[in-house]
Amino acid sequence: MAALAILVAAVWPLPQPAFFDYAPTPDAPEYLAGAVSLAHDGQHAIEIAGEKYPSRYPIGFSAAIAPFLACGVEPKQAPFVVSALAGLHLLILVFATLWICVGSTAAGLGALLLATTPAFVVLARAPMAELTASLWTTAGVVLCFVYVHRGRLWQGTIGALFLGLATIFRLGNLFFAPIVLLSLLAVRGQVKRPLLHTTVILLALAAGCLPVLLSQWVALGDPLATGYAFWIPDHASISSSFGFSHLFDNLRYLARDFAQLEWKTTVATYYGTGSYFGPASLVILALCLGRALRTPCFRWPAIGVAAYALMMLAYFFQDARFFFALVPLAAVLVAWQSVEMLRSSTRPLKVVVAILLGLHCLGIPGPGLPSELPELLAPSQRDPTWRFELIDGLRDKPPGLVFSTFSPPYGKALLGESWTVSPARDVHDYMWSSEFVFRGPERQTQMRKFVAAGNPIYLVADVEFAAALAETAPLDGHVWITLSTTGNDGGTAELRSQD
Repeated sequence: MAALAILVAAVWPLPQPAFFDYAPTPDAPEYLAGAVSLAHDGQHAIEIAGEKYPSRYPIGFSAAIAPFLACGVEPKQAPFVVSALAGLHLLILVFATLWICVGSTAAGLGALLLATTPAFVVLARAPMAELTASLWTTAGVVLCFVYVHRGRLWQGTIGALFLGLATIFRLGNLFFAPIVLLSLLAVRGQVKRPLLHTTVILLALAAGCLPVLLSQWVALGDPLATGYAFWIPDHASISSSFGFSHLFDNLRYLARDFAQLEWKTTVATYYGTGSYFGPASLVILALCLGRALRTPCFRWPAIGVAAYALMMLAYFFQDARFFFALVPLAAVLVAWQSVEMLRSSTRPLKVVVAILLGLHCLGIPGPGLPSELPELLAPSQRDPTWRFELIDGLRDKPPGLVFSTFSPPYGKALLGESWTVSPARDVHDYMWSSEFVFRGPERQTQMRKFVAAGNPIYLVADVEFAAALAETAPLDGHVWITLSTTGNDGGTAELRSQD
């Protein structure tokens, strides 16, 4: 009940306007834009400048959002609803796993540990895919662990299927696949028909990966390609995105996050207090992990989880949310081992465990916003609620072309099918693509097309309104007329003839 109360306090009431910035870009805007496209025409795509393009992210989270849009939930609210519900189901999954495998005390403790982890609170109120993906990875890893312990084919089959399905939310979840292989190695002397087990479980893993392969084939014409191949070719391959040269930087970043010294501009700064973890969490996890490694059936899955962690440490981009898939598993591990230590260990160890658990659950030392944190955020992210006022102001206007300084797919998703939204400036989230080029000449061409058709043209700037007006030069004989401005140096304008 305490864990549920923490979750409700973190995400209720929905919507929370201050969270509707849809940061970071382009992740959150593309999830929403892909869901809107799925709900309207069954195609997972984003729309920019009036044309459909593949999203750089898998279909999974957008597919989870789409049913809520079909049921009438407002587009800007739907991803937050999905994340909150995913958080609830993840708490239930951790609770049920520990209840069945260990007992009611461990179940309650595990749910509480998860709910009081800052990373969980941050992602439960963020329009991101991590919580939804973690439902599948957590269930898959737990079933693989049980399979190693009991050797029942159905457990390993469903566990492998879940781990395969997790790739449709985050392609990086494919790095959990070694757990399946190691689980098969662990039981090879325990089962009567190891070849049957190997065949069925590997087929289940392949079947789980099939949806993401099919969706990538439909969107990109190649089942092994990703949206990065279209939008950011420099990071389209594994070799360009992963490298052991990134290990030190990622370890340093995580160490500073655990020590409450890191204040990077991440999802934690947009939707939380700037940090994902705390020092007490790391200490109690290390203590419980060391004890659990003495259990033979735990070692093989643990090596597989370590392989996933190693790959994330080798990733070129630093953000601790990529490690969140390990957090529910850590909550299960710590609850399981802590209950055992509190029951059978020496009194000094019991005191240490109880203190560490208390510090984690109370958030001591707790993550706190440094005084300079607002300066780390872009001006549009310090008070994002006005952005919707600008968008809402256009709804009363005749539909037409909108040049936007923030994510065009996001503006399109909010405005609706009758509108066309294009980048207002040369620098935008889609400027690295060799397939999509939209700069000054393309803006001028699109302006002429809409003017010739007699359709209105607008500009929406989240910041630097004057600079955006200057860069989005009007056609000859036309001028920008300001419609509204904001205190954050943003505003809207309409292109009108001087005649």
